[in-house]
Amino acid sequence: MKLKALLVILFLSQLSPAQDTIVMHDHQIIIAKLSEITPTQIKYKRFDMLNGPDYVVEKSQVKLVKYANGSMDVFPDITAPPKPVETTLSKKIENADRRKYLYQNKIIGVNRMYKIVLNENNTQLNKLVKKAKTARWLCYVNYGAIGGAVLAIGSISNMNNSSRFPAPYNQIYYEESKNEAIAFSVFGVVCGAVGVTFTITYKKLNKKIVALYNQKH
Repeated sequence: MKLKALLVILFLSQLSPAQDTIVMHDHQIIIAKLSEITPTQIKYKRFDMLNGPDYVVEKSQVKLVKYANGSMDVFPDITAPPKPVETTLSKKIENADRRKYLYQNKIIGVNRMYKIVLNENNTQLNKLVKKAKTARWLCYVNYGAIGGAVLAIGSISNMNNSSRFPAPYNQIYYEESKNEAIAFSVFGVVCGAVGVTFTITYKKLNKKIVALYNQKH
């Protein structure tokens, strides 16, 4: 672009001093005799047809005009596309679905959400994240006990036929194993119920974390 501008200036310097020169934004050069310049238009006669008709060109199409006295007017290119406006992405966290979040137009998981929140170095947020992580761990532990309960209940069903145990221990072994299985089943059911409670607590803590974080942004 600098080379083109230099070439135009060199070209204009070689023109006859009695003529005006119009340089368009598309680099077309018109040798003319200006008749009138309005806020929106430039009227002129072609220099090789001074007795001919008047021509009109929109000012928005003109890059510059060099007058016969050597002075020059430069006009901005109002048709040029505007520079893109830089936008700052919001730092707010939004719920995308049950286990996902939306942050700066990206889907993130709960661990990434925790990392963003912890970067705030806010004491209250840090405590809430710690509680939420503990509740999640307890959920895993207690739900794992449900699997044990299911296995224990299956064992009870298989023990209904005491004849599968060798005599004379068949009845004694059956009763002892049955009692152990029942106890383990009850333990597993209790752990499952506790796991549901921790799950509800975990979800509530996550909502509280996001709400408090967004208040600060």
